[in-house]
Amino acid sequence: MKDTNMKIKNIILLVLVFAMTNLVSNSQIPGDKSKYYNYGSRFFAEIHLLPSDSPDSVKAVMLIKISYSTLSFIKPQDEVSILDQFVAYPFVEAELKDSQGIIRELIEWRDTISTKDYNATMARDIYLNGISAANLNNDNYSANIKLYDQNQKVVKEIKIPEIKKMEFYKNESMTKPILAKRLYNEIEEKESFVPYVYDNRIPFSDDEPVLLTSVSYNDDFPSYDYQIKLDSEDITGLEWKNPTKLYGRITPIENVSIDYLKKDENGMVYEINQRNNTINDMKLGVLVIEFPKENMVPGTYTLTLTKTNTNDTLTHSFKVKWMDMPLSLYNYKYAAEMMYYILTVEELDELDDGSSDEVRLKLWYYWINNDPTPLTLYNEAMEEYFDRVDYAYYNFKTYTQGDGAKTARGKIYILKGEPKEIIRNINDGIIIEKWLYPNLKQEFVFSTENNDNFDLKEINEI
Repeated sequence: MKDTNMKIKNIILLVLVFAMTNLVSNSQIPGDKSKYYNYGSRFFAEIHLLPSDSPDSVKAVMLIKISYSTLSFIKPQDEVSILDQFVAYPFVEAELKDSQGIIRELIEWRDTISTKDYNATMARDIYLNGISAANLNNDNYSANIKLYDQNQKVVKEIKIPEIKKMEFYKNESMTKPILAKRLYNEIEEKESFVPYVYDNRIPFSDDEPVLLTSVSYNDDFPSYDYQIKLDSEDITGLEWKNPTKLYGRITPIENVSIDYLKKDENGMVYEINQRNNTINDMKLGVLVIEFPKENMVPGTYTLTLTKTNTNDTLTHSFKVKWMDMPLSLYNYKYAAEMMYYILTVEELDELDDGSSDEVRLKLWYYWINNDPTPLTLYNEAMEEYFDRVDYAYYNFKTYTQGDGAKTARGKIYILKGEPKEIIRNINDGIIIEKWLYPNLKQEFVFSTENNDNFDLKEINEI
Protein backbone atom coordinates (compact mmCIF):
# COMPACT_ATOMS: atom_id res chain seq x y z
CA MET A 1 0.00 0.00 0.00
CA LYS A 2 2.79 2.43 0.94
CA ASP A 3 4.64 1.72 -2.34
CA THR A 4 1.45 2.49 -4.27
CA ASN A 5 1.00 5.77 -2.37
CA MET A 6 4.61 6.74 -3.01
CA LYS A 7 4.12 6.12 -6.75
CA ILE A 8 0.99 8.26 -6.72
CA LYS A 9 2.87 11.09 -4.98
CA ASN A 10 5.76 10.88 -7.42
CA ILE A 11 3.37 10.99 -10.38
CA ILE A 12 1.65 14.06 -8.92
CA LEU A 13 4.98 15.82 -8.41
CA LEU A 14 6.00 15.02 -11.99
CA VAL A 15 2.70 16.35 -13.31
CA LEU A 16 3.26 19.54 -11.31
CA VAL A 17 6.70 19.99 -12.84
CA PHE A 18 5.74 19.31 -16.46
CA ALA A 19 2.65 21.53 -16.24
CA MET A 20 4.52 24.28 -14.38
CA THR A 21 5.16 26.92 -17.01
CA ASN A 22 1.71 26.89 -18.57
CA LEU A 23 -0.22 26.58 -15.34
CA VAL A 24 1.64 29.28 -13.47
CA SER A 25 0.92 31.61 -16.35
CA ASN A 26 -2.75 30.65 -16.43
CA SER A 27 -3.17 30.93 -12.67
CA GLN A 28 -2.02 34.56 -12.82
CA ILE A 29 -4.29 35.80 -15.57
CA PRO A 30 -6.74 38.56 -14.63
CA GLY A 31 -9.84 36.97 -13.16
CA ASP A 32 -7.98 34.81 -10.64
CA LYS A 33 -9.47 36.16 -7.41
CA SER A 34 -6.59 34.82 -5.33
CA LYS A 35 -4.32 37.40 -6.98
CA TYR A 36 -6.37 40.33 -5.67
CA TYR A 37 -5.47 39.66 -2.04
CA ASN A 38 -2.27 41.28 -0.81
CA TYR A 39 -0.71 42.89 2.20
CA GLY A 40 -0.71 46.53 1.13
CA SER A 41 -0.25 48.46 -2.07
CA ARG A 42 2.77 47.83 -4.25
CA PHE A 43 4.68 50.95 -5.23
CA PHE A 44 8.44 50.65 -5.55
CA ALA A 45 10.96 53.36 -6.48
CA GLU A 46 14.75 53.60 -6.48
CA ILE A 47 17.29 56.26 -7.40
CA HIS A 48 20.69 55.25 -8.75
CA LEU A 49 23.64 57.51 -9.57
CA LEU A 50 25.46 56.89 -12.85
CA PRO A 51 28.28 58.77 -14.59
CA SER A 52 27.31 61.79 -16.68
CA ASP A 53 29.37 63.47 -19.38
CA SER A 54 30.65 66.12 -16.96
CA PRO A 55 33.14 65.68 -14.12
CA ASP A 56 31.08 68.02 -11.91
CA SER A 57 27.77 66.16 -12.13
CA VAL A 58 26.12 62.74 -12.02
CA LYS A 59 23.06 61.27 -13.67
CA ALA A 60 20.32 60.46 -11.15
CA VAL A 61 18.08 57.72 -12.56
CA MET A 62 14.70 57.08 -10.93
CA LEU A 63 13.24 53.59 -11.46
CA ILE A 64 9.55 52.95 -10.77
CA LYS A 65 7.40 49.83 -10.46
CA ILE A 66 3.68 50.07 -9.63
CA SER A 67 1.16 47.24 -9.44
CA TYR A 68 -2.16 47.79 -11.17
CA SER A 69 -3.86 47.24 -7.81
CA THR A 70 -2.15 50.42 -6.55
CA LEU A 71 -3.22 52.59 -9.49
CA SER A 72 -6.46 54.57 -9.42
CA PHE A 73 -8.40 53.47 -12.48
CA ILE A 74 -11.44 55.44 -13.63
CA LYS A 75 -13.96 55.02 -16.42
CA PRO A 76 -13.91 58.14 -18.64
CA GLN A 77 -17.30 59.68 -19.23
CA ASP A 78 -16.58 61.51 -22.49
CA GLU A 79 -18.13 60.21 -25.67
CA VAL A 80 -14.86 59.75 -27.54
CA SER A 81 -13.44 57.28 -25.01
CA ILE A 82 -13.42 53.63 -25.96
CA LEU A 83 -16.33 51.67 -24.52
CA ASP A 84 -15.60 49.70 -21.34
CA GLN A 85 -12.17 51.28 -21.08
CA PHE A 86 -10.57 51.80 -17.66
CA VAL A 87 -7.83 54.42 -17.48
CA ALA A 88 -5.24 55.46 -14.89
CA TYR A 89 -3.06 58.58 -15.00
CA PRO A 90 -0.18 57.96 -12.56
CA PHE A 91 2.22 60.78 -11.80
CA VAL A 92 5.43 60.36 -9.79
CA GLU A 93 7.54 63.20 -8.47
CA ALA A 94 10.90 62.87 -6.74
CA GLU A 95 12.00 65.85 -4.68
CA LEU A 96 15.78 65.85 -4.15
CA LYS A 97 17.31 67.91 -1.36
CA ASP A 98 21.04 68.58 -1.05
CA SER A 99 23.14 68.37 2.12
CA GLN A 100 21.83 71.80 3.19
CA GLY A 101 18.21 70.68 2.92
CA ILE A 102 17.59 72.80 -0.18
CA ILE A 103 15.49 71.34 -3.00
CA ARG A 104 17.83 71.13 -5.99
CA GLU A 105 15.91 68.98 -8.44
CA LEU A 106 12.47 67.59 -9.21
CA ILE A 107 12.44 64.38 -11.23
CA GLU A 108 9.01 63.78 -12.74
CA TRP A 109 7.39 60.87 -14.52
CA ARG A 110 3.85 60.39 -15.77
CA ASP A 111 1.99 57.90 -17.93
CA THR A 112 -1.47 56.90 -19.15
CA ILE A 113 -2.53 53.26 -18.73
CA SER A 114 -5.69 51.75 -20.14
CA THR A 115 -7.34 48.35 -20.06
CA LYS A 116 -10.69 46.90 -21.03
CA ASP A 117 -10.47 44.25 -18.33
CA TYR A 118 -11.94 45.35 -15.00
CA ASN A 119 -10.23 42.41 -13.25
CA ALA A 120 -6.84 43.69 -14.39
CA THR A 121 -7.38 46.96 -12.53
CA MET A 122 -7.26 45.02 -9.25
CA ALA A 123 -4.38 42.68 -10.09
CA ARG A 124 -1.38 42.90 -7.78
CA ASP A 125 0.89 40.89 -10.12
CA ILE A 126 0.56 43.12 -13.20
CA TYR A 127 3.08 45.96 -13.08
CA LEU A 128 3.66 49.29 -14.73
CA ASN A 129 7.35 50.20 -15.11
CA GLY A 130 8.78 53.67 -15.51
CA ILE A 131 12.04 55.59 -15.64
CA SER A 132 13.14 59.21 -15.51
CA ALA A 133 16.50 60.91 -15.03
CA ALA A 134 18.18 64.25 -14.33
CA ASN A 135 21.73 65.54 -13.97
CA LEU A 136 22.77 66.64 -10.46
CA ASN A 137 25.73 68.55 -9.08
CA ASN A 138 27.97 66.34 -6.97
CA ASP A 139 26.60 66.45 -3.42
CA ASN A 140 24.87 64.30 -0.84
CA TYR A 141 21.11 64.15 -1.32
CA SER A 142 17.91 62.84 0.20
CA ALA A 143 14.78 62.08 -1.81
CA ASN A 144 11.05 62.11 -1.20
CA ILE A 145 9.17 60.20 -3.93
CA LYS A 146 5.39 60.56 -4.22
CA LEU A 147 2.84 58.72 -6.35
CA TYR A 148 -0.20 60.84 -7.27
CA ASP A 149 -3.51 59.85 -8.83
CA GLN A 150 -5.44 61.81 -11.48
CA ASN A 151 -6.83 64.13 -8.76
CA GLN A 152 -3.32 65.04 -7.55
CA LYS A 153 -3.92 63.06 -4.38
CA VAL A 154 -0.88 61.33 -2.86
CA VAL A 155 -1.43 57.57 -3.08
CA LYS A 156 1.94 56.36 -1.76
CA GLU A 157 5.17 57.98 -0.58
CA ILE A 158 8.73 56.65 -0.37
CA LYS A 159 11.56 58.40 1.48
CA ILE A 160 15.23 57.78 0.64
CA PRO A 161 17.20 59.37 3.51
CA GLU A 162 20.68 59.24 1.97
CA ILE A 163 22.05 59.32 -1.57
CA LYS A 164 25.82 59.65 -1.29
CA LYS A 165 27.61 61.78 -3.84
CA MET A 166 29.70 60.13 -6.54
CA GLU A 167 32.66 62.00 -8.03
CA PHE A 168 33.42 59.51 -10.77
CA TYR A 169 36.08 61.64 -12.49
CA LYS A 170 37.81 62.91 -9.33
CA ASN A 171 37.99 59.92 -6.99
CA GLU A 172 37.93 56.17 -7.25
CA SER A 173 34.27 55.24 -6.78
CA MET A 174 31.92 52.30 -6.32
CA THR A 175 28.16 52.82 -6.59
CA LYS A 176 25.37 51.15 -4.69
CA PRO A 177 24.59 48.02 -6.74
CA ILE A 178 21.58 47.69 -8.99
CA LEU A 179 19.87 44.32 -8.37
CA ALA A 180 18.94 42.93 -11.76
CA LYS A 181 18.04 39.87 -13.80
CA ARG A 182 20.41 38.91 -16.59
CA LEU A 183 19.03 38.45 -20.09
CA TYR A 184 20.93 37.06 -23.05
CA ASN A 185 20.02 37.60 -26.69
CA GLU A 186 21.45 34.61 -28.56
CA ILE A 187 20.77 36.15 -31.97
CA GLU A 188 22.63 39.39 -31.22
CA GLU A 189 25.02 37.63 -28.78
CA LYS A 190 24.49 40.45 -26.35
CA GLU A 191 23.60 40.70 -22.67
CA SER A 192 21.13 43.08 -21.09
CA PHE A 193 19.74 43.47 -17.59
CA VAL A 194 16.30 44.09 -16.10
CA PRO A 195 16.41 45.88 -12.73
CA TYR A 196 14.08 44.31 -10.17
CA VAL A 197 12.93 47.52 -8.40
CA TYR A 198 11.40 45.54 -5.53
CA ASP A 199 12.54 47.65 -2.57
CA ASN A 200 16.11 46.32 -2.65
CA ARG A 201 15.01 42.70 -2.96
CA ILE A 202 15.81 39.81 -5.30
CA PRO A 203 12.90 37.42 -6.02
CA PHE A 204 13.61 33.99 -4.55
CA SER A 205 12.26 32.35 -7.70
CA ASP A 206 14.60 34.10 -10.15
CA ASP A 207 17.15 32.25 -12.26
CA GLU A 208 20.11 34.54 -12.91
CA PRO A 209 20.29 37.47 -10.49
CA VAL A 210 23.29 39.79 -10.62
CA LEU A 211 24.48 42.89 -8.78
CA LEU A 212 25.65 45.69 -11.09
CA THR A 213 28.07 48.27 -9.70
CA SER A 214 29.56 51.21 -11.59
CA VAL A 215 33.19 51.94 -10.70
CA SER A 216 35.83 54.49 -11.57
CA TYR A 217 39.57 53.90 -11.15
CA ASN A 218 42.95 55.19 -12.35
CA ASP A 219 45.08 52.05 -12.60
CA ASP A 220 45.53 49.72 -15.56
CA PHE A 221 44.69 46.35 -14.03
CA PRO A 222 42.04 46.90 -11.34
CA SER A 223 40.37 44.07 -9.45
CA TYR A 224 37.84 43.87 -6.65
CA ASP A 225 37.25 41.33 -3.90
CA TYR A 226 33.66 40.62 -2.92
CA GLN A 227 31.83 38.64 -0.29
CA ILE A 228 28.09 37.96 -0.09
CA LYS A 229 27.11 36.80 3.39
CA LEU A 230 23.74 35.67 4.71
CA ASP A 231 22.99 37.66 7.88
CA SER A 232 19.58 36.23 8.79
CA GLU A 233 17.04 33.85 7.28
CA ASP A 234 13.38 34.59 6.66
CA ILE A 235 12.53 30.93 7.10
CA THR A 236 14.49 29.80 10.14
CA GLY A 237 15.26 26.34 11.44
CA LEU A 238 16.05 24.76 8.10
CA GLU A 239 19.38 23.18 7.33
CA TRP A 240 19.87 24.50 3.82
CA LYS A 241 21.86 22.19 1.58
CA ASN A 242 24.15 24.79 0.00
CA PRO A 243 26.63 27.41 1.23
CA THR A 244 25.25 30.84 1.98
CA LYS A 245 28.56 32.68 1.86
CA LEU A 246 30.17 33.60 -1.46
CA TYR A 247 33.67 34.91 -2.13
CA GLY A 248 35.35 36.01 -5.26
CA ARG A 249 37.67 38.36 -7.11
CA ILE A 250 36.34 40.17 -10.12
CA THR A 251 37.66 42.57 -12.72
CA PRO A 252 35.49 45.31 -14.20
CA ILE A 253 34.27 45.45 -17.77
CA GLU A 254 36.42 48.39 -18.82
CA ASN A 255 35.50 51.61 -20.62
CA VAL A 256 31.78 51.00 -20.28
CA SER A 257 28.79 52.35 -18.38
CA ILE A 258 25.28 51.18 -17.59
CA ASP A 259 22.82 52.78 -19.99
CA TYR A 260 19.05 52.73 -20.10
CA LEU A 261 18.12 51.05 -23.35
CA LYS A 262 14.37 50.62 -23.76
CA LYS A 263 11.12 49.58 -22.18
CA ASP A 264 9.73 46.28 -23.46
CA GLU A 265 7.73 43.29 -22.26
CA ASN A 266 10.44 42.56 -19.70
CA GLY A 267 10.14 45.99 -18.15
CA MET A 268 13.04 48.44 -18.05
CA VAL A 269 16.09 47.03 -19.79
CA TYR A 270 19.69 48.14 -19.31
CA GLU A 271 22.72 47.47 -21.42
CA ILE A 272 26.40 47.83 -20.66
CA ASN A 273 27.70 50.02 -23.46
CA GLN A 274 31.09 51.21 -24.62
CA ARG A 275 32.27 54.51 -23.19
CA ASN A 276 35.80 55.56 -24.09
CA ASN A 277 35.94 59.01 -22.53
CA THR A 278 38.58 59.31 -19.80
CA ILE A 279 38.64 62.48 -17.69
CA ASN A 280 41.35 63.38 -15.17
CA ASP A 281 42.94 59.96 -15.81
CA MET A 282 39.86 58.29 -14.31
CA LYS A 283 38.39 55.34 -16.19
CA LEU A 284 34.89 53.93 -16.00
CA GLY A 285 33.84 50.32 -15.67
CA VAL A 286 31.07 48.01 -14.48
CA LEU A 287 31.25 45.05 -12.10
CA VAL A 288 28.82 42.20 -12.75
CA ILE A 289 28.63 40.13 -9.57
CA GLU A 290 26.78 36.87 -10.04
CA PHE A 291 24.58 35.44 -7.29
CA PRO A 292 23.95 31.78 -8.24
CA LYS A 293 20.41 30.59 -7.65
CA GLU A 294 21.64 27.47 -5.88
CA ASN A 295 23.07 29.72 -3.14
CA MET A 296 19.94 31.78 -2.53
CA VAL A 297 17.66 31.37 0.47
CA PRO A 298 15.09 33.93 1.63
CA GLY A 299 16.77 36.33 4.03
CA THR A 300 18.95 39.40 4.52
CA TYR A 301 22.42 39.57 2.96
CA THR A 302 25.41 41.90 3.06
CA LEU A 303 27.64 42.53 0.06
CA THR A 304 31.16 43.64 0.96
CA LEU A 305 33.13 44.94 -2.02
CA THR A 306 36.78 46.02 -1.66
CA LYS A 307 39.22 47.21 -4.27
CA THR A 308 42.07 44.72 -4.10
CA ASN A 309 45.04 45.78 -1.94
CA THR A 310 43.27 48.97 -0.77
CA ASN A 311 41.00 50.09 2.04
CA ASP A 312 38.33 51.29 -0.41
CA THR A 313 35.28 49.29 0.67
CA LEU A 314 31.59 49.35 -0.12
CA THR A 315 29.00 47.51 1.98
CA HIS A 316 25.40 47.07 0.91
CA SER A 317 22.56 45.13 2.52
CA PHE A 318 19.83 43.57 0.41
CA LYS A 319 17.22 40.84 0.68
CA VAL A 320 16.15 37.70 -1.12
CA LYS A 321 12.37 37.57 -0.83
CA TRP A 322 9.78 35.02 -1.87
CA MET A 323 7.81 37.81 -3.51
CA ASP A 324 4.62 35.91 -4.32
CA MET A 325 4.70 33.20 -1.71
CA PRO A 326 1.29 31.49 -1.80
CA LEU A 327 -1.06 32.94 0.81
CA SER A 328 -1.88 29.47 2.12
CA LEU A 329 1.75 29.06 3.25
CA TYR A 330 1.39 31.92 5.73
CA ASN A 331 -0.68 29.55 7.88
CA TYR A 332 1.37 26.38 8.23
CA LYS A 333 -1.38 24.45 10.01
CA TYR A 334 -3.74 25.14 7.12
CA ALA A 335 -1.02 24.36 4.56
CA ALA A 336 -0.41 21.00 6.26
CA GLU A 337 -4.15 20.31 6.25
CA MET A 338 -4.27 20.95 2.50
CA MET A 339 -1.70 18.20 1.94
CA TYR A 340 -4.39 15.56 2.47
CA TYR A 341 -4.89 15.28 -1.29
CA ILE A 342 -1.40 13.79 -1.75
CA LEU A 343 -0.63 12.15 1.63
CA THR A 344 -1.84 9.00 3.32
CA VAL A 345 -3.85 9.33 6.53
CA GLU A 346 -0.82 8.24 8.55
CA GLU A 347 1.48 10.72 6.82
CA LEU A 348 -1.01 13.55 7.30
CA ASP A 349 -1.38 12.78 11.02
CA GLU A 350 2.40 12.79 11.40
CA LEU A 351 2.75 16.08 9.50
CA ASP A 352 0.03 17.82 11.52
CA ASP A 353 1.26 16.61 14.90
CA GLY A 354 3.05 19.23 16.97
CA SER A 355 3.34 22.98 17.45
CA SER A 356 3.04 25.46 14.60
CA ASP A 357 6.86 25.68 14.35
CA GLU A 358 7.19 21.89 14.27
CA VAL A 359 4.53 21.62 11.56
CA ARG A 360 6.30 24.37 9.58
CA LEU A 361 9.62 22.50 9.63
CA LYS A 362 8.06 19.15 8.74
CA LEU A 363 6.15 20.76 5.88
CA TRP A 364 9.30 22.35 4.48
CA TYR A 365 11.32 19.16 4.81
CA TYR A 366 8.64 17.18 3.01
CA TRP A 367 8.91 19.44 0.00
CA ILE A 368 12.73 19.65 0.21
CA ASN A 369 12.83 15.84 0.10
CA ASN A 370 10.46 15.85 -2.88
CA ASP A 371 12.10 18.71 -4.80
CA PRO A 372 12.03 18.14 -8.59
CA THR A 373 15.01 20.53 -8.94
CA PRO A 374 17.25 19.60 -5.98
CA LEU A 375 20.22 21.66 -7.23
CA THR A 376 18.36 24.86 -6.34
CA LEU A 377 16.71 25.81 -3.08
CA TYR A 378 13.60 27.28 -4.67
CA ASN A 379 11.00 24.52 -4.96
CA GLU A 380 8.82 25.03 -8.04
CA ALA A 381 6.51 22.12 -7.19
CA MET A 382 5.82 23.47 -3.71
CA GLU A 383 4.89 26.91 -5.03
CA GLU A 384 2.75 25.42 -7.80
CA TYR A 385 0.84 23.18 -5.40
CA PHE A 386 -0.01 25.95 -2.96
CA ASP A 387 -0.72 28.45 -5.76
CA ARG A 388 -3.39 25.99 -6.81
CA VAL A 389 -4.64 25.84 -3.23
CA ASP A 390 -4.92 29.65 -3.22
CA TYR A 391 -6.73 29.66 -6.53
CA ALA A 392 -9.17 26.98 -5.42
CA TYR A 393 -9.82 28.66 -2.06
CA TYR A 394 -10.92 31.96 -3.60
CA ASN A 395 -12.44 30.86 -6.90
CA PHE A 396 -14.51 27.82 -5.95
CA LYS A 397 -16.06 28.89 -2.64
CA THR A 398 -19.87 28.89 -2.44
CA TYR A 399 -22.47 30.19 -0.01
CA THR A 400 -22.34 26.97 1.99
CA GLN A 401 -18.67 26.10 1.43
CA GLY A 402 -16.43 28.97 2.46
CA ASP A 403 -13.18 27.19 1.54
CA GLY A 404 -13.08 26.50 -2.20
CA ALA A 405 -9.99 24.33 -1.80
CA LYS A 406 -12.10 21.77 0.06
CA THR A 407 -14.75 21.49 -2.65
CA ALA A 408 -14.91 18.87 -5.41
CA ARG A 409 -13.83 21.40 -8.03
CA GLY A 410 -11.06 22.61 -5.72
CA LYS A 411 -9.72 19.09 -5.29
CA ILE A 412 -9.56 18.45 -9.05
CA TYR A 413 -7.98 21.84 -9.71
CA ILE A 414 -5.29 21.24 -7.07
CA LEU A 415 -4.47 17.76 -8.40
CA LYS A 416 -4.90 18.34 -12.14
CA GLY A 417 -4.39 22.08 -12.61
CA GLU A 418 -6.19 24.46 -14.97
CA PRO A 419 -8.53 22.62 -17.37
CA LYS A 420 -8.00 23.23 -21.05
CA GLU A 421 -11.69 24.03 -21.46
CA ILE A 422 -14.73 24.47 -19.23
CA ILE A 423 -18.19 23.86 -20.72
CA ARG A 424 -21.09 25.12 -18.61
CA ASN A 425 -24.79 24.38 -19.19
CA ILE A 426 -27.93 25.16 -17.17
CA ASN A 427 -30.88 22.78 -17.34
CA ASP A 428 -33.96 23.24 -15.12
CA GLY A 429 -31.92 25.36 -12.71
CA ILE A 430 -29.17 22.73 -12.41
CA ILE A 431 -25.69 23.88 -13.44
CA ILE A 432 -23.45 21.31 -15.11
CA GLU A 433 -19.75 21.98 -15.66
CA LYS A 434 -17.48 19.81 -17.79
CA TRP A 435 -13.73 20.23 -17.28
CA LEU A 436 -11.69 18.95 -20.20
CA TYR A 437 -8.06 17.79 -19.88
CA PRO A 438 -7.03 16.58 -23.37
CA ASN A 439 -3.44 15.98 -22.26
CA LEU A 440 -4.69 13.61 -19.54
CA LYS A 441 -7.48 12.26 -21.79
CA GLN A 442 -10.00 12.91 -19.02
CA GLU A 443 -13.22 14.82 -18.53
CA PHE A 444 -14.63 15.72 -15.10
CA VAL A 445 -18.35 16.50 -14.80
CA PHE A 446 -19.65 18.59 -11.89
CA SER A 447 -23.29 19.29 -11.09
CA THR A 448 -25.40 21.32 -8.61
CA GLU A 449 -28.15 18.72 -8.76
CA ASN A 450 -28.32 18.14 -5.00
CA ASN A 451 -27.45 21.60 -3.66
CA ASP A 452 -25.73 24.86 -4.61
CA ASN A 453 -22.35 23.11 -4.46
CA PHE A 454 -20.71 21.48 -7.45
CA ASP A 455 -20.46 17.76 -6.76
CA LEU A 456 -18.29 15.51 -8.92
CA LYS A 457 -20.69 13.30 -10.88
CA GLU A 458 -18.58 11.63 -13.56
CA ILE A 459 -15.01 11.03 -14.70
CA ASN A 460 -14.92 10.15 -18.37
CA GLU A 461 -12.14 9.07 -20.70
CA ILE A 462 -11.79 11.25 -23.81
